[in-house]
Amino acid sequence: MRNLTLREFYGDTLLKSIFSKETTDEPRKGFRHKLLANDVVQGSMYYRNCNQFIVCYQDWTVLAPFHLSIDHPENMIKFQFEIEGSSIFTATNGRQISLSAGQQQFIYLPPTAGTLHYACSRKVLDVHIEEDFLCTLLSAQGFAHSSFREHFSHEVWTFFREAASITLEQEALIHQLIAHSYHGEFAGDYIRCKTIEIILSVFSAGVEPVEQHCWKKEDLRILSDIKTYLDSHFSENLSLKKISRTFGINEFKLKKAFKERYGETVFGYIRKNKLKHGLHLLLHTDTDIKEIAYSCGFKYAHHFSQLFLQHYNYRPSEVRSKSTGVLLSK
Repeated sequence: MRNLTLREFYGDTLLKSIFSKETTDEPRKGFRHKLLANDVVQGSMYYRNCNQFIVCYQDWTVLAPFHLSIDHPENMIKFQFEIEGSSIFTATNGRQISLSAGQQQFIYLPPTAGTLHYACSRKVLDVHIEEDFLCTLLSAQGFAHSSFREHFSHEVWTFFREAASITLEQEALIHQLIAHSYHGEFAGDYIRCKTIEIILSVFSAGVEPVEQHCWKKEDLRILSDIKTYLDSHFSENLSLKKISRTFGINEFKLKKAFKERYGETVFGYIRKNKLKHGLHLLLHTDTDIKEIAYSCGFKYAHHFSQLFLQHYNYRPSEVRSKSTGVLLSK
């Protein structure tokens, strides 16, 4: 059976790079279009980058069963709707995610390596999404953090214990997304809105609603301002006292409300931003790892490396050796 790499199949080794590439074809109803043509597959890929998420529809004719090798240095969070065909992912540790025709799965994969097996022609809709955006979206719709944060751990790869059936409602939404007749800027807005509908449909059952907030609207507004502030000031020497004084909120209230509202502590959120920025610099620059650590707000490079390994399951040097040659050549 033929074994292919992501580069051989899609033209790149990282999904983010694949979806950020310009195509020579004109956009089709708001989607970019990429032909897939080799000795195992003939078909098309249509995708749209909506900033916080990417929606991608693929329609293949499989000429011969094949394996697709995956060695991905970043977290992958996606909704997969296997409309026709099937896919089986087997990680190097033996864990599997299997979907058959008419099934869906919400997948969370830490940096991982393994093999995808494709035995027959398929049609699939994937929505790759940023974790922070998903959490914000679900919170705004009344879903409790406790209902889905537990699934964002390296020990739980999927939201459903087994793949769930695509519902009739979802079938209709997917058809509307793929077969719409809009063009221009409105097509992009339509794709974004319809995809969010599809995302929310996954959580419309089996997730407990959030309890009524005990915080005033003004408290929630301040928390939102603090979160925005931390997104751009994470590298500074911050303390709860400094933050609470800056925004006029009690320290105890800040700690308790931030954890309830966003599902993590203030300093846990700051640390995640530091590591996320460090990953970006590793992937997109040739800056020395020690300098990256300092620019992210770490006093010591070894502390940055230790926390990075705990969070991403890769050392900074391993991420760079796996992907920097590809990204810096662009």
